[in-house]
Amino acid sequence: MDDCEHTSDLIYVIAQDDASLHLFDPASLSFTRLGTLACDAWSQPESMSVARDGVAYVRYSDEAVYAVNVETLACTPTAYNDKATAFGAFGMGHSTDSAETWRDQLYVANSRQLARLDTATWTLTVLGTMKSQAELSGDAEGQLWGLLPLESPAQLVQLDKTSGAVLSTTKLPGFPDASDIDTFAFAAWGGEHFLFVRVFGMGSTTDVYRVDASGKLSVALEDIGFEIVGAGVSTCAPTE
Repeated sequence: MDDCEHTSDLIYVIAQDDASLHLFDPASLSFTRLGTLACDAWSQPESMSVARDGVAYVRYSDEAVYAVNVETLACTPTAYNDKATAFGAFGMGHSTDSAETWRDQLYVANSRQLARLDTATWTLTVLGTMKSQAELSGDAEGQLWGLLPLESPAQLVQLDKTSGAVLSTTKLPGFPDASDIDTFAFAAWGGEHFLFVRVFGMGSTTDVYRVDASGKLSVALEDIGFEIVGAGVSTCAPTE
């Protein structure tokens, strides 16, 4: 039985400039720095997801994917090969198979497709189409969510994990315009969603937005001091 003893139920985030890994506590709106990843000296992290067994999967800008032990921060190259899949850059998130099981799977989305990525064999199964670029986050209820910042206004959608079909849509008026966004990431936690966004501008760092259970968007933190490019929350996290 998997009891999450090696994985925090908070949100893991990764910074682009120094590949530092942090824990974000949604209750206190605070960050705790865990250390710096030494996975790849030549490219930068771009997306991340966290499995409930204590492994974070980090995609770098050269499309390589590394498995990271969240306790020791040790990096291991995976067998994922973008030349074989031709899937390109993707956002990623874990979701349980259903609300009745702890077994989780990794879902990925590029600019047009939703797929499931088997972390045992590193084979990719395309499930359906997406209307625009997305980041993903899942939960222990078996739900899968996508943040679509290129829509006008930006949208938070619940996705069918078998087809990519949109099950529900929350529009996010007040979210930065697509042309202003440099980097973005998000995670579901406690029945809410936390969106990490940096807009273009000299000296600008990441702002944190909250979407509450009613779908209301608000600014939780401004200019946190570093640039978040990936957020991952395991299915150990609370769902309400």
